[in-house]
Amino acid sequence: MFGSIARREDNQPHPSTATTPDRSRPQEPTTAHHNQSSSNPQAVVFKPEPPERPALLGDGRFYVPAYFGPSGWVALDFTAAPVDWQEVAELMDSSYRQVALKRMLKALDE
Repeated sequence: MFGSIARREDNQPHPSTATTPDRSRPQEPTTAHHNQSSSNPQAVVFKPEPPERPALLGDGRFYVPAYFGPSGWVALDFTAAPVDWQEVAELMDSSYRQVALKRMLKALDE
């Protein structure tokens, strides 16, 4: 039947068919996204610190991605130049610090 929820013997919804997400545990913040656009399929989208954004966009490896760009996110094209993985790690750390909860940052810094 359309719209029905499978139920266990104790009349509770079966976990695989529950219609609402479990909000009892904190959700992990999104640090970065793999860009799935056809124009730049090998890129990562991240949120830099606001003062760094103009400098990053001045570098040809970085661009404003569709959908995420208006919210301050930037993408790094891995095919534009050899990848400096230390730089990527620093950008991911900075991105995480932009979106993480204060208690998560405290745990990270300990």
